[in-house]
Amino acid sequence: MVDEKWQPRHRRGVVVRHDGVRNRSMVLQPERLATLNETAARILELCDGERTVAGIVAALSAAYPGAASAEIVAAVDRFLEAALNEGWLE
Repeated sequence: MVDEKWQPRHRRGVVVRHDGVRNRSMVLQPERLATLNETAARILELCDGERTVAGIVAALSAAYPGAASAEIVAAVDRFLEAALNEGWLE
């Protein structure tokens, strides 16, 4: 579980782009590419180094008012851990 006070940001060299042809967001790194689903792309967009994890959860809760808070917390936690493991965040 990640610390809710952490302010995640993209690691140097990591770029998030939207591919209009495929209508998918992608993470670009030197010699690596990963496609993201809509939820993952939204979480990664919110990792600006200013927002805390709690702030990211709050922003997603506001954007998806019908979603259960516990589900949002769990999804953010899972994604941030995976993004850390991939080297996308610091």
